[in-house]
Amino acid sequence: MAALTRKRNNESPVSMRESFVLVLACCLTVCTAIDTITIARPVQDHETLVSSGQTFKLGFFSPANASNRYVGIMYDNIPGTTVIWVANRDKPVKDSTGILTIAGDGNLVILNGEREIIWSSNASKSVASSSAKLLDTGNLVLTDNSDGSTMWESFQIPTDSLVPKMRLSAGAKEKLQLTSWRSPSDPSIGDLSAGLNLFRPQQFFVWEINVPHWRSGPRSGNTFIGIAGMSSAYQSRFDLVEDNSGSTYFTYNSVNNPDLFYYALNSSGCLQAKVLIGKGDWSVTWSSLESQCDIYGKYGPFGSCNRLQSPICTCLRGFKPRDEEEWNRENWSGGCIRKELLKCERNQSSSIDAKENGFVRLPNMKVPDFLVLVVFSEEACGGSCLKNCSCTAYAYYKGIGCMHWRGSLIDVQQFSYEADLYIRVPYSELVMMKFACVSTKKVSIVGPIDSRHMSARPWWPASSEQPGLLESTSSADAAASPSCGPSGPRPPDRSGYSRETLGRLQTLEDSNSYIETTTRKPINVASYDDTRYAIYSTLYCYFTLKLSLT
Repeated sequence: MAALTRKRNNESPVSMRESFVLVLACCLTVCTAIDTITIARPVQDHETLVSSGQTFKLGFFSPANASNRYVGIMYDNIPGTTVIWVANRDKPVKDSTGILTIAGDGNLVILNGEREIIWSSNASKSVASSSAKLLDTGNLVLTDNSDGSTMWESFQIPTDSLVPKMRLSAGAKEKLQLTSWRSPSDPSIGDLSAGLNLFRPQQFFVWEINVPHWRSGPRSGNTFIGIAGMSSAYQSRFDLVEDNSGSTYFTYNSVNNPDLFYYALNSSGCLQAKVLIGKGDWSVTWSSLESQCDIYGKYGPFGSCNRLQSPICTCLRGFKPRDEEEWNRENWSGGCIRKELLKCERNQSSSIDAKENGFVRLPNMKVPDFLVLVVFSEEACGGSCLKNCSCTAYAYYKGIGCMHWRGSLIDVQQFSYEADLYIRVPYSELVMMKFACVSTKKVSIVGPIDSRHMSARPWWPASSEQPGLLESTSSADAAASPSCGPSGPRPPDRSGYSRETLGRLQTLEDSNSYIETTTRKPINVASYDDTRYAIYSTLYCYFTLKLSLT
């Protein structure tokens, strides 16, 4: 009996070692296959794939307040469910019997409980053996096992999210765009889409049923100049890439942490940049619709928007509301029309004194849509526009070049900085600049001030008698902001001023747009008078008038 016991004790360690080896072998098999789908290893509803770096996972999910099941790619190891891609977005599985597997022709398919195909990758070729692997970029790639070639990838059919190294294009060969969910609980294709236009320089758009809803402005290098504050030091950079096949596409990389920063187009038409703060929730660092000014063309042709003013919409210099009554009701969609025809637009038999036209400089603008690139130097850009009556405006921006506009100016906005826009106006508008400057009751010289360091607005002395005048506070924006954007500072309060004084203020602000292009000598600036507005000295007016007529 003792001998038998010893024999069994001697055998016991051998059995444990064999068991350990078997368990380890099984574990290694599972670990090496955890990011890959094969015909022998499908994904059931309760299972997930995890990328090798544990950045993304793939599996079945249900949106908030919904019971339908979808196959999606999500961020891994963060709170909640952050979905960046959905396979069967227009045809959900009604229960938990779904399966994601490889079909006999090599395609990736989703089957319901009756083993009916409800979604397929629809690869262009059929193969005997294939596998699908989830990469750390968030891309699901279907590969032909015989030669390692890519049959299909999820990055080829974007949904509502743009992650680093993902591509968007608007070329003739392929068109890759983001498309919104129908609602937060329904990932089916919504009415909103986002992507690039076909023309150079490229702009990024959000469309609602193919009608522009938001516009980035033209691309310069790695940024878009119509996004306020965007620079080469921005949190993400956009690159234009042309591959060996001749296809051109955009991709982006985050400057800081590419794995935890992405863009999403929500069902309200708002494009948002999101970053994960620590291990908490996603924080929105930028929104395409931060105020009503960001809505494409809200203020109509020849209208301009400044969210720091009240009202936010005004007509460009030399223009007036097309419908004064509607404009006063803050219905700006009709836009503006010229107060007076240009010389080249008038009938030659007209008795009106038709002197030459000129340009008014509008600093720090989001340039209009429908620009035309022309091959002229910065010095010749304006002169070439002046010679063409159909050229209504021009701008020059380093990294883009000379831009001309013909016809209406659409989607113009005032920024704290960006491009200078020059719009064509009649001679009478230029002369008014001089009259506005010399029609004050008293002048008090407080200069000198170097024109190179002047701000984009007239100088205002600090005084407790004019609280809030041309100054911003931290309270809510005068215009109601769309739900996806933060509120901005309150515009200056001008409710106590007469229509005449407001008009003179606007004239002087427009006059200030000349300051950086006039003499580089120090000039004097006059303080505000009893109508409580600032004026420039007669010397300044002389230089601005002289410049505008040359």
